[in-house]
Amino acid sequence: MELPADPTRYARQHRLALAMVCTTLVLIAFGAMVTSTGSGMAFADWPRADGEWMPERALSTLDGFLEHFHRIIAAIVGLMMLILLVWAGRAAADQPWLRRLLIGGLALVVTQGLFGGIGVLLELPVFTSATHGVLAQVTLATFTVILFPCRPAAPSRRSSTRTSCARPASGSGSVSSRSSCRRPSAPSRATPWCPTTTRCGATWSTRSPCSCC
Repeated sequence: MELPADPTRYARQHRLALAMVCTTLVLIAFGAMVTSTGSGMAFADWPRADGEWMPERALSTLDGFLEHFHRIIAAIVGLMMLILLVWAGRAAADQPWLRRLLIGGLALVVTQGLFGGIGVLLELPVFTSATHGVLAQVTLATFTVILFPCRPAAPSRRSSTRTSCARPASGSGSVSSRSSCRRPSAPSRATPWCPTTTRCGATWSTRSPCSCC
């Protein structure tokens, strides 16, 4: 697995992937409440509920609310995965492994939704219910893996904390052959100490603050 050379390449896609993972957690929580309250058969039809896209019982009864909004959140997660596949997949033209991972994430969402819907039509047999639950965990794990190649890299602090030590130019009239090291101002709360290791010419010093020369 080769990460992108540009750390900001998928910065915007990373935000969408993070939101998708959080939404998936909410989806799994709703699914757990549907199972624990026995609301899986609140509506006997699928993909509609009582023949409607927004039935009245979805807002008037607890089992109807849990089951119907569980379906709505699942549809939102699938839509987010589709957008991420198109958006990040185009940017990952030179990274086929990432595109395959995105396609696999979308396939998992679709498969999980189909098992959930078929389970409702078959009155929740054990096989479809168990497969639906297992796929939920696999889907969440896959979405979490997608976060890593899309995450922006943390800014490096090496260039901002290393002390600059430069050798004086030849013929400058300096009586000393040692390298010159810039001495920082006195440390304060707003100004950190010099690094404890600085390079002056060919030697290394561990004095702090920087006074190697």
